[in-house]
Amino acid sequence: MTIIHQRVTPAKARVQVSNTMSKTWFTGWITAFEGITLFILAAGLVRISHADPSVQLRLEVTPKEITMGDHVTYRLTVNYDPALTPGPVSLPNPFGKFELMNQVTSQPKAVAPDKTEQEHILTFTTFSTGTLVLPSLAVVFFDDDGQRSEAATQPVTVKVISLLAKYGDEGGLRPLKGFFNFPSYLWLWVLLLVLLSMGLIYFIWKTKRKTKSQLFQEHVPQRPPEEIIWAVIQECEESNLLAEGQIKEFYSRLSSAVRVYLEQQFHISALDRTSTELYTEFRDTRPDPETLLLLKSFFESSDLVKFAKLQPSEDEIDSDLERVKRFVILTTPKKTDVQIKEEITV
Repeated sequence: MTIIHQRVTPAKARVQVSNTMSKTWFTGWITAFEGITLFILAAGLVRISHADPSVQLRLEVTPKEITMGDHVTYRLTVNYDPALTPGPVSLPNPFGKFELMNQVTSQPKAVAPDKTEQEHILTFTTFSTGTLVLPSLAVVFFDDDGQRSEAATQPVTVKVISLLAKYGDEGGLRPLKGFFNFPSYLWLWVLLLVLLSMGLIYFIWKTKRKTKSQLFQEHVPQRPPEEIIWAVIQECEESNLLAEGQIKEFYSRLSSAVRVYLEQQFHISALDRTSTELYTEFRDTRPDPETLLLLKSFFESSDLVKFAKLQPSEDEIDSDLERVKRFVILTTPKKTDVQIKEEITV
């Protein structure tokens, strides 16, 4: 434990130093007045009859012997005259061969009418071994006139030993092995790179080919919607669906053909709509009463056959087929003279 007593005055400072090392106490007085005179008194504990010092530092460092990586608690208690103002305690990091882990400073508190106490608790660690020294720590004070004074602790030694030296080789540590020679997989990386390159080349070729195919299809004239639906009508008439009693299949094919025709001819999204929704949208684009009636009548018959399992007669089937044909005839755009000449030329 290290205790430093210091009276701070403009012209004179008295310092009392007491060191406890192996139960030996040293007490000294330092008097500063146009020079410094040092007296060291060796005794059990020397009490000075002079007035109480203005600043007293009490330092406790525990433990004094640690293993590498352990923490050391550095507890500094400062008692000073209330007329003095202590400055902040700052220290470099690292502090000697020690590293500062934590620092806590308490609020000043009055312990007597003429004495104020403040405590600084610092936690250090080190990863060096041997007898290490915690350097002196200075505490700065200012009086009412702004004059600066300071009191400093004595250096403290701490013994740091390694775990291997303390406990021995309990884990049976073995010396480091030499470098491990990993087998070379260069051929595998080259193979993967070749395969990746081939895959990339194939992807680019496929993409370009698809793009060319799309461009070619854009230049190929598409069949008119009326030709497509007439082909489906003819296919339904020549099929054996009605003879085999597959009336629902007959109406399904015919209804799908009408939907495709409406979508291509009038640009109506027809395949994902109900018959009612499709009829309503078509009515807004083509308010012709006859075509509206033909489409509505066919959709009603078709829905009854597909969803209500209605079995229409041959006359009713023929009537629905004629409605579709009439609807296509009325909604097919008239060809101009130029289009007729082009068809004749082709």
